Amino acid sequence: MNLALVQLTPTERGRSACLQQALHAIDEAADFDPTPDLVVLPGHAATGGAMPGKSWTRAMTDITVEALCGKVREWGVYASAGVAVRAHERVTGAVILIDPSGDVVTWCENEKLGLPHAYEGVETPLGRLGLVNVDGMDVHALRSDSAPADIVIVPVGHELSSRRRRLLRELVDPASSLGVVLGSSFRIVVRPGSRRDEEADDGDWGTAVFDGGGRRLAGSTHGSSMVRITLPVCGAPAK
Repeated sequence: MNLALVQLTPTERGRSACLQQALHAIDEAADFDPTPDLVVLPGHAATGGAMPGKSWTRAMTDITVEALCGKVREWGVYASAGVAVRAHERVTGAVILIDPSGDVVTWCENEKLGLPHAYEGVETPLGRLGLVNVDGMDVHALRSDSAPADIVIVPVGHELSSRRRRLLRELVDPASSLGVVLGSSFRIVVRPGSRRDEEADDGDWGTAVFDGGGRRLAGSTHGSSMVRITLPVCGAPAK
């Protein structure tokens, strides 16, 4: 399976400019030989890499998702991204998976707010994809009876709390309780780069790909715009 992992530069420009940046990134990722089977954007990809404020509305989510779906449809690839959603008078994050026809296959939301799930496993022609939403992840969401995923996708935003950092470490550590459940799955962590005026003191959590043993196969710390890698997943269609 050919993957393109987009590491957007966080920006404080307006909402429309942030969305256009994300759409352009999909163009850049997909216009490549070989064409990627899966493009992954970071958390809050269409809002500059950061959680938007209280003025965010459900209509803004609809506009964002519709634009992302339209762009993915143009290229005919799978794509995943983190988006902002409003639920129970709060703004939180969700992770979506879009199929090559531009339809949203699933939403991975904030179960701590009573939304369905912060982990979703989806069967696709590429193999079984697992989506993790670190904004609302409950460690009990991953059960030992869950079907193992070939690839676990973890889009994260620019800000990482100590809880999110701990969760990410557990996700890639094969000896942790989460690592045991995930088994041999590849783990993909996709995060925005750093703002120029900020010191990148957490380079371990730039964009990276890990195998089931916790070994880092590829990746980038802050400053690079794209990571490309081919993984030996049997479900990937021939190009």
